[in-house]
Parts: sequence; structure tokens; C-alpha cells
Amino acid sequence: MRNNNIFILLAVLAVATTSCRKETTTKDDSSYDELLKQSMITIRMIESFESQLNGNLKTGQLIEVDSAVWYAEALQNYAYAHPEIAFDDFVRTKTAYTLTVDQNQMATMTAFETMYDQMEADLLAELEQIPSEEKNLRFADVRLDSLLGSTAYISVVRAFGFKFIYGAYEPFQEDDDWYWGTLGQEEFNNPPLGKCDNTMQGVSDGSDELERRLNNPYFEYAGPWRFIPTSIGDPIVFHGLDDFYGRLYAGWNYPENNCLTNELLTYYLEESHKILYNLNEGIRPIGKHLYDVQIYDQLLLLPDNEGMYYHEYEATYGILTLIPPHN
Repeated sequence: MRNNNIFILLAVLAVATTSCRKETTTKDDSSYDELLKQSMITIRMIESFESQLNGNLKTGQLIEVDSAVWYAEALQNYAYAHPEIAFDDFVRTKTAYTLTVDQNQMATMTAFETMYDQMEADLLAELEQIPSEEKNLRFADVRLDSLLGSTAYISVVRAFGFKFIYGAYEPFQEDDDWYWGTLGQEEFNNPPLGKCDNTMQGVSDGSDELERRLNNPYFEYAGPWRFIPTSIGDPIVFHGLDDFYGRLYAGWNYPENNCLTNELLTYYLEESHKILYNLNEGIRPIGKHLYDVQIYDQLLLLPDNEGMYYHEYEATYGILTLIPPHN
């Protein structure tokens, strides 16, 4: 029987996003009220800036480059992001932009508008290219890569999800024995190795199954509320070769493609969850919410033709902002 303790923490977020809350402690009410208060402040900032951007009075106005990055990210997520929806598959894109600034690292609102219009057009074009009717943006992460002279070099990493899942984060079943992963799947488009009985080849593998579950927590949102990510940080990379040795997959009997049984995958899922969500024994930044997990299949080469396959995780966190119903 599967241990369901890993779902306890997720219930907290489910409570926070319902319009009708059950009786909680004073501390829970205070935390919820503070989250709602900060969310409303953020929403007013976004909507006020959007009105200014769409108005006729922006000519000659300036914006700091750091603020330009924050608002470019916030506007895209406010308009398009739906990280609360569960998906079966994911794709990431990265697009580069430039913004002209003065010696004080200020840009004109007109220049910002031109850049943002291109970002929005690219977002919609990338979404259109995904071969599915069921698709949404999960988040857009806008980053200031460098400042050289009068040019700010900015990039946007967008995570899209497609093929909706309802009631996800399902347990691993008795026949869920999968090969560990597929070396070169990302770089060379190698097809997934499938299950240990050699079925499901080209469909999935152990790392894909873990990634899918970790991106689709087992809770449903009640009411018309949704949430968006703001202030997204740089991805945090971790694996089971050092700090989390024994808790995440790190292979054996190289170059054999290890078979991960359903019991072992359940263990890795539980440990991954603790690492991703627990402030004391994991990597979660204080005050940040997990938005996306990617698992990459890697190989560590050792002397004497030895080696070790392992899973490398990349986790993206940001501040959670609640969005109330609005037209």
C-alpha cells in the first residue's frame, strides 16, 4: 500500500485557494489574510501599470530596467499563466530581447511597450505551435542577462503545459516498473526506453513518470480563484550524487539501464517531494512556491570506463499571488 503522507503539505495550498474556508487556527487565518493582502497589492500594481501602458500619457516617461523586467514578467503571467492546471506533457522555450537604456539604466515607456508587444506576440506564437487543443502557459520567467552600454539584454523562459490531466499525481501501480531514463533524450531526441518489460517504448520512462507526477500535485482548486507566479527566481539544480545521495536516483551496474520498480519510484517520488517542499531538509526558498520541475537524464563518467546514470532536477520557485474572480 502506498504511503500518502507526501500529500499532506499540498492540502495547505488547496485550502488557501478556496473561496470558502473551513475553520482554521488564528495563525492559519493570519497567514491567509497576509497572502491575500500582498496578492491584492501586487494585482493593483500590475493593473495600474497595464493601464498606464495602454494610455496616451506614457510618452517621455521612464522606467528602471529592473522594474521593466519585473513588469514584463508579471504582465505575461497575469494575462496568460495557469499553473493551477494539471498537464501530461511540457515544453520550454527561451527567447532573447533587447531594451535600450540611458546612462542611469532607465528605459522609455515607449521602448518598453515595443519590447513587451514582441514578448506577447512570441508567447502566442509559441503556444500556437504546440500540437494540442488543451494547452496553457504555466509561467514566464523574465531575466536580465546583462547590461552592455546602452543595451539591456533580456531573455524569457516560458514553460507550457499541454494535454490536461484531471485528478493527477496518481500513485505508481504494481506494473509501473520503468527504465531509469533515456540518455540523450533531450539533446538528441532519443525515444524513451519505456517499461522494464519493454512495453511503452518511445512513450515514457522513469524520469518522465516522476516529472509528470511532481508537476501535477494531487489537489483540486475550488471556486473561481486562480493564482499566478511573480518574482520568479533562477532555477535550483540538485541531484542524488552529493547532498541527496540515497534519496534520488543515482545508478548502479553501469552501463546497464537500471529498472526502477514501482516501489523504488514511489520512494523517489516521496523523497523528491520532501526535498522540493520542506524548508528544513529541502531546497525550497522561504516564502516561495514551487511552479515547475524538470528532470534531466545524466551520465557521470568515472575512471577505468566506469560511470553512473543519475537524475538531475531543476526546480523553479516564485512568489504566489492569488487572483480573485474578475471580468
